[in-house]
Amino acid sequence: MTPSRRLAALALVFVGGALGGSVRLAIGLGLDGPVAWHLVLINVIGAGLLGWVVGRMAHTANSLVYAAVGPGFLGGFTTFSGLAAFAWATGTDAAGAAGGPGQSPSLHIAVLLATTASAVVAAAAGWAIGARARDSAGAGPGAAADGTAANGTAAQGTT
Repeated sequence: MTPSRRLAALALVFVGGALGGSVRLAIGLGLDGPVAWHLVLINVIGAGLLGWVVGRMAHTANSLVYAAVGPGFLGGFTTFSGLAAFAWATGTDAAGAAGGPGQSPSLHIAVLLATTASAVVAAAAGWAIGARARDSAGAGPGAAADGTAANGTAAQGTT
């Protein structure tokens, strides 16, 4: 990758991340509660979409689109650190009472673990679907985004 292309990819990650974080913030407005269900949904959907993007774009030459969408937009959209810190930032107990007795983190830990497991499953499913879409489009491993291999010949599965 040339220095100018690397700089363009970095700029696209920055812009994509800002947009993804803004979308996450917009979804989260007004959805506060003792458990950050909007963050659970965002992380699972984001992981599935990121899996699809990686599966679909693996072995393609279009790294700028991947930079903008993958680590950029979807990286900014998802927030596992935000979910992990939510219980401590809200100052609520497991029942949701502010400053309530016990400050039990068990519900929040369970939500964090379930979210992580669900996100891994969503990412794997997204990857499989994306790879299947890539392969059915004729852009098999080693193919460029236009369906040709790096040496200019037809990619696997194309004529």
